[in-house]
Amino acid sequence: MKIREIFDACAQTYDQDRPKVIPCFDLFYGTLLRQIPFPAEAPLRVLDLGAGTGLVSSFIGRQFPNATFLLIDIAEKMLEIARGRFKDDERYDFRVIDSRHIICRETYDVVVSALSIHHLSDEDKQEVYTRIFHALKPGGVFLHAEQVLAPTAELEALYQKTWVDGMRANHLPEDRIEAALERIREDRNAPLDLQLGWLRDIGFYEVDCWFKYYRFAVFGGKK
Repeated sequence: MKIREIFDACAQTYDQDRPKVIPCFDLFYGTLLRQIPFPAEAPLRVLDLGAGTGLVSSFIGRQFPNATFLLIDIAEKMLEIARGRFKDDERYDFRVIDSRHIICRETYDVVVSALSIHHLSDEDKQEVYTRIFHALKPGGVFLHAEQVLAPTAELEALYQKTWVDGMRANHLPEDRIEAALERIREDRNAPLDLQLGWLRDIGFYEVDCWFKYYRFAVFGGKK
C-alpha cells in the first residue's frame, strides 16, 4: 500500500524526472533495448512488470512496431499516465495488479521490468522471477533494469553519494532530490550476484549483467 501511494503521488512528474534521477539514463535503457534478441519486424508479445507510466514499453514499441504489450502495475495513477501515452495505440493493454500475484494465461517473448522489483522482499523477488520464467515462451528473454545493493556498506555509501551527486549535476531541483531520497527508504535492494544466482537456479540460461553503473544494473536471462 505504501509503495502504491508513493508512486501515485509522483506520477505527474515521473517521466520528466527520469533522465535527471538516473545519471546513466541513456545507457541504462539503451542496454535493455539492445538485449532484445529478435528482429525489428517480429510480432512480439511483451509483458512489462511494474510498468509505471509505460516509459520502457514506449521505447520497445518504437523499435518493434509489430509488438503487443501488457503493462502491469500496482499504482493506478501511474498506469493512467501510460493509458494516456498510448491512448491511440491498440497494441497496449493494462492491468492494475501486484506483480507478486500475476498468473499469466498467455506466454510472452519478452518480459521486462524497470525499477520495480527492488521494492519486494528477497523471498518475493524469487517468487516473481519464477513466475516470469513460467510466463516466457521457450527462447524468450527476461530483461531487468534495476537498482542493486552494493556488496559492502562502504560501497553502498559510494553508490548513494554517486547517485545524489549525479542528480545535482543534472540540475534536478532539491525538492525533487528529497522526494527521490524519501522514495528509496522503501527500497529493498538485493546484491547483483545473489540475483543472478536466483535466475540460474530457477532455470534461466545465458544469465548475465550487460550494464552496471554503481547501483544501476541491467541483467537477466533466457528461457
